[in-house]
Amino acid sequence: MRTNIRAKLEGTFELPYKTQSLHEVVFSDKLQAKNGVKTGDMGKRLIDYGFHAYTVSFPLVVQGAMMIEPTESESREELDLLIDALKQIAREAEENPELGADGSAYDAGVQRLDETTAARKPILRWKGPVAPEAGCGRYGREGVVAPAVMDAEALNQLSKAVLDAAFAVHSELGPGLLESTYKACLGYELSKRGVSALAEVPVPVVYDGRKLADVGYPVDLLVENELIIEVKSVEAVAPVHTAQLLSYLRLSKRRLGLLLNFNVVHLRDGIYRRVNGFKDERRGR
Repeated sequence: MRTNIRAKLEGTFELPYKTQSLHEVVFSDKLQAKNGVKTGDMGKRLIDYGFHAYTVSFPLVVQGAMMIEPTESESREELDLLIDALKQIAREAEENPELGADGSAYDAGVQRLDETTAARKPILRWKGPVAPEAGCGRYGREGVVAPAVMDAEALNQLSKAVLDAAFAVHSELGPGLLESTYKACLGYELSKRGVSALAEVPVPVVYDGRKLADVGYPVDLLVENELIIEVKSVEAVAPVHTAQLLSYLRLSKRRLGLLLNFNVVHLRDGIYRRVNGFKDERRGR
């Protein structure tokens, strides 16, 4: 995992020591600091992408250190999402450095943090999932936490907003990339537009009246706690893919889902809309 992160981010961030390390990899903010964006700024910006910040300014022998320590519990796909987010932040530092120059997370529910209170009164025990404000984040391990409340017209408008963002991503990137890339970019594009897009939200399984705590199927994106998005980059969408989306809708008690296959020449050919107890006059395939 360390080797994968190092190989994909070397050049994007300064690698001060090229010797082998154990499970962690340490970069520095030297390249970004030229534009006034430092390790703490990028760590907070990472919160907007739904990731906990890396270890900031440690080890002390590295000026502007960025220490990333992946664990075996994280999947390869999750690490690819982290890498994509860090590359996007590096691009922002070069093209739009004022975005991170004041050290704030912009789209997260909490933006400029009270670091003094956090240090003096730390919360050391997780107290359950809380839905954040607009941004690209995650729920806790309990997964989806609130029933759908949006009316039909608003839900259709939300679907249109998601498709507008998806068309923008596809127009910029084209087909042929990894699903994780499209997922990260779509989440970011929605976040830019003020739409809450939560990544990898676990949908719990209730069987025989019992919630199985250790079983949860992560949906790619949960938009405004209402609309489920599954992102694909495949040669052809199989019936099992749309059936899986319907299963997610039923398990989560959501009414509308979109499967978006970005591996097509024209995105309109990769859009699949499925409903669960929702009168839908717009259903395509």
